[in-house]
Amino acid sequence: MDVFAFAAYGLLILPLIIRVDGFPNGAPTASCSTMKPGHSVDPQPLSTSPFFTHIFNEETVLVDNVVRLELRARNGVTTFKGFLVMAFDKDDNSTTAKPIGIFQVPSDGRLISCIDGDQNAVTHKLNNDKKSVKVEWIRPKTFAGQIVFRTTFVQEFNTFWVKTESKTVSFVTVQPTVTPTATGATPIPAISPKTTSPQPFTLSTTTSSPSSQSHLCWIMQMNLMNVRHFGLEKGLRGVLKDLRCFNIT
Repeated sequence: MDVFAFAAYGLLILPLIIRVDGFPNGAPTASCSTMKPGHSVDPQPLSTSPFFTHIFNEETVLVDNVVRLELRARNGVTTFKGFLVMAFDKDDNSTTAKPIGIFQVPSDGRLISCIDGDQNAVTHKLNNDKKSVKVEWIRPKTFAGQIVFRTTFVQEFNTFWVKTESKTVSFVTVQPTVTPTATGATPIPAISPKTTSPQPFTLSTTTSSPSSQSHLCWIMQMNLMNVRHFGLEKGLRGVLKDLRCFNIT
């Protein structure tokens, strides 16, 4: 085979090699603006993506904390081969939106610099099957808005999803706290202590018959037992004596 024939053969098989392997060492910087893998086929609808970008910090993050992400399948089983992830200002929906912040070295991937930035994107470094990739992102010191992470997932050469979007992340200076309350609990009202004042005794001066006098003596003796703590005992004993009541307690 002469040189020209070998070169022509190489030109014929090179597209096939690229088609099979894509970009096994990660997305090129030429893909930063569109986040498309350049596979010459249309991406899948975003609503059908089995993959998503999980935010470990939930949706509220302290301004000085890193944001921890995990790229994975919703079912935790389905694998992907390639990815490209960046952070964007949520309020910038223009076609020329630039990625912000910087990433730290991921668990499985490499850092790249996109659109005049520095280490502001992460992509794969091998096209092996992956169930999960963990990534950490650092907010720019001067940024005070909300962000979203957009991730392109490549499952196979002809199967990929471009710019899947994470939940919105907000930054606060103080982490809000939630005080748990018992469901259906009824507040218990405060109980004020009651004070009891002694009631004065009023004695009738009407002359009583012997039978009624005995009954009156009995009543007065009962009252004597109840007034010992109110300073009336001495006076009541005098009344009992005047009535000639016996068995005074």
